[in-house]
Amino acid sequence: MANVDKKEEELLVAHLDSLTKQGQRLQVLKEISRILKTGASQTLRPALARLANRNHSYVLALRILHPIIREDRLKLSEAGSEALNIYATSLMWIGALEEAQDCLHRIKGSTDALLTEAFVHFAKWDYQKSMPLLLKYINSPATTPYQKLVGQINLLAAQIAVGNTKQAQAVFEPLVVQLKESPNYKLLYGNCLELRSQIEILNKSYDTALSYLAESEKQLSDQPGRYLLYVNKWRALAQLGLSSKDPSALQALLQVKEQATALKNWETIRDCDFHLARLSQNDELMQRILLGTPYQGYHDRMQSLFGITLTESKNLEYCPARVETKPERIALDANKISDNSFLNSTSWPLLQVMTKDIYRPPRMGVVFNSLYKNEYFDPFTSPQRVRNSVFRFNDWAKISNYEFTIRIDQGDFQFAGPKGLGIVCTQRERPLTGWQAALKVFRVKNESRSFTSADMAQALGMTQRSALTLLTKALAAKKIQKIGSGKNSRYIFYSGRRATA
Repeated sequence: MANVDKKEEELLVAHLDSLTKQGQRLQVLKEISRILKTGASQTLRPALARLANRNHSYVLALRILHPIIREDRLKLSEAGSEALNIYATSLMWIGALEEAQDCLHRIKGSTDALLTEAFVHFAKWDYQKSMPLLLKYINSPATTPYQKLVGQINLLAAQIAVGNTKQAQAVFEPLVVQLKESPNYKLLYGNCLELRSQIEILNKSYDTALSYLAESEKQLSDQPGRYLLYVNKWRALAQLGLSSKDPSALQALLQVKEQATALKNWETIRDCDFHLARLSQNDELMQRILLGTPYQGYHDRMQSLFGITLTESKNLEYCPARVETKPERIALDANKISDNSFLNSTSWPLLQVMTKDIYRPPRMGVVFNSLYKNEYFDPFTSPQRVRNSVFRFNDWAKISNYEFTIRIDQGDFQFAGPKGLGIVCTQRERPLTGWQAALKVFRVKNESRSFTSADMAQALGMTQRSALTLLTKALAAKKIQKIGSGKNSRYIFYSGRRATA
């Protein structure tokens, strides 16, 4: 492939594009793998990576571009803006959001980078930060007329997400006129009408919302299931707005949730549970949703739109199989793990990231960033390192007689275990590192007595050298105080009230 001329590359990309539109995902990926084995040129790689992304093979896209993106583990090479933007998009899809932003900052002048960075903020529920980027994208002279429309649709969604209904309506009015004029914009027009219905629902104009949704459904009737999924969700919510106990509307919303589960549309599942809890005044479910959603932007939105806030509770009991129901039995309490080898291994941060968001399963990039902080994702080695951590966790769970294991399903990391089993974890607090967790366990065991490094080593089942390392970190963090020196050194936990022992 290295000797193929530009014309042949264009024909090849057009062929793969045609197969992608036909839904021939496996054939496209097989063709891309064959091309890579024979040697893809540097000019062809961005197009191949873009095709891999469109076929939901994000790690493959990273592998395609990695040779021209990274000089080494710590430094980005002088790649072109197109390649860096596609690389950042692939990182975003696997959840490596910070590294994606790092790539985008290298091409801040690029128009495409503006839209990608806005989507990164969407993924964090930080819609406010996305708006200036979307406005720059819309007003850029490099943006095509169709791209401007895409930018406006996303700006409309962002304004609605933060509850700016007046600003959202100001975006909608000129936009819908442009979209209605051309049959080529049928999908965007349908999306725009569905978003408009959300404005009416926020304004409690439910009948008007239903009329927009009826027109949206006509435009989206031949589109993939997720587009009509949103229409059906907002229709059910508009009908519930008219009558909060309408049994057909409640059933319709439950059906939307079932369809979203089949499509793995996690945010729709979260939204359905939220509105079901709100309409039924189910405070227990509401608090579970808020505790199990770690994004500050989400909490700010729920407070500003509905006046709903989190209570003081920090412990969360939930069932991974059905997060909206209270567990029948607790199988794993993350707050009571005292196994020092577990706390000082990658299994501890893995458990933390698995219980951070009870709706959206973490993806490869999210898990990697949690296990190996301050490292860049290497598409050739990082996935196996993460899988090895999963294997170690599952081995520990089996030996410890815990009934949960972790499985990877199409890029999503999920708990597997019998239905009805639950997990207890602490939410909305700063996560503990391994040494902090071990120190917390020892403090309970020690019962406020003074202690030596040997006492700690014995209680935690570690070597005395490891205990001294832990003590050094605890001293630096002012968690403990030292009494005496040399062989006579003893320690007490710092109370914050006395300056000297």
